[in-house]
Amino acid sequence: MDWWPQTTHNPWNPITHSFVATTEGGVIHTYSWGNTPDQFTQNGWNENKPEDLVAAWEAIRENGYLESLEPKGTEGRLDPYIKKAFEILKNDPASNHRNGGVVINCKTEAIRLLNVARGLQKADQEAKKKKEQERKRAPKHKTPDHKDDKKDHD
Repeated sequence: MDWWPQTTHNPWNPITHSFVATTEGGVIHTYSWGNTPDQFTQNGWNENKPEDLVAAWEAIRENGYLESLEPKGTEGRLDPYIKKAFEILKNDPASNHRNGGVVINCKTEAIRLLNVARGLQKADQEAKKKKEQERKRAPKHKTPDHKDDKKDHD
């Protein structure tokens, strides 16, 4: 029996790199932590690194799709929040840490990105729900009845 992971698709495989990808409007965007830094890297975070884009494209080419972590039927609904979460995390000094190997790494940061995105999505949904409730509670404006305004002109 081998101790080595049998698949590179295992998200906890310590020798693979994990990242988050979205496909908005047919365009692939990737968000990752821990790649080789360049002039665009901020606090360990990278957007659209060539190696991530190639890996995402290969996954689509091989499978016909990117594997989704979202429940079936809700795929893509988190996508708009991924970019917002990335912007938050790349500006967060707490993201600027060493790769902890099997403990704090690209996989845990990808999960952190998804969790921040889900939090933003939930906050947005709650704000919309609150706004809708306030709209329903607002007094309805009646149009004035102009029957009494008519004057007899004798």
